[in-house]
Amino acid sequence: MRRILRIIGFLLLALPVLLLAVLGGGLFWANSEGGRATIARLASENVPGLHVEGLSGPLPGRIGVARLTMSDAEGPWLELEDARIALDLMALVRREARIEVVTARRVALLRLPPGDGTPPPPPDPDAPLIPALPDLPVALRLDRLAVERIELGAPILGTAAVLSLEGEAALTAGRLSARVEARRIDTPAEVRLSLDLAPGSDRLMARLDASEPAGGLLATMMGLPDRAATARLVLDGPASGARLDLQASLGADITLAAEGQVSAAADGAAAAALTLRVAA
Repeated sequence: MRRILRIIGFLLLALPVLLLAVLGGGLFWANSEGGRATIARLASENVPGLHVEGLSGPLPGRIGVARLTMSDAEGPWLELEDARIALDLMALVRREARIEVVTARRVALLRLPPGDGTPPPPPDPDAPLIPALPDLPVALRLDRLAVERIELGAPILGTAAVLSLEGEAALTAGRLSARVEARRIDTPAEVRLSLDLAPGSDRLMARLDASEPAGGLLATMMGLPDRAATARLVLDGPASGARLDLQASLGADITLAAEGQVSAAADGAAAAALTLRVAA
């Protein structure tokens, strides 16, 4: 009996060691040149149209690719170069899914891939004005997003555009905060957005500033490419009734102004009382 207990005790001690050895060996293999090449090959074989070059680590906390391409029967529609994701895996102990960095030197969206022919569902007339923030088992956090160059093909929005993108975001305990800045590289246009939405804590804040010269994306999408466009939106105050101000223009003779109050509850219920003025 004592011998059996000794064997059982040995097994109980050996199993965790073996498990760690297997995991460690798997990670060692995954971070070898051959292992990374095999992972990239398996990804390309199992995802239609995907081709990955230059997978780097150390995995799984750091994932980088020298080049990633998505293609279909018409050719490439997405190209990604020098991209990197850094994860804080230890943050899971604090029930937080934390992405430290998402960066890329170049992202090219040449066109949208063809759909499956299914029409989009009609909008729900009973959908809340402001969607309820999801109640997740872990907090979500993105510390830094930075893309040096985003190339949008003309089929996407009607005109080609080149821009950069920076930002950060977090969703924690019923609160959404974010900051996003997009700047055109090929023309002096920019969009800045900041959010701090916490209906459960009686707080709503949003600010949007956008400007673009003639020939910009917004004016082109509206069929008026020869006009400059500007927009400024400010929402600030308690969730029971935050003040909203909106000023927008399209050229010198088309203006839009709105002011009023917006309220929101933690369950997504929302209401707005706005005064709208349009001049054309």
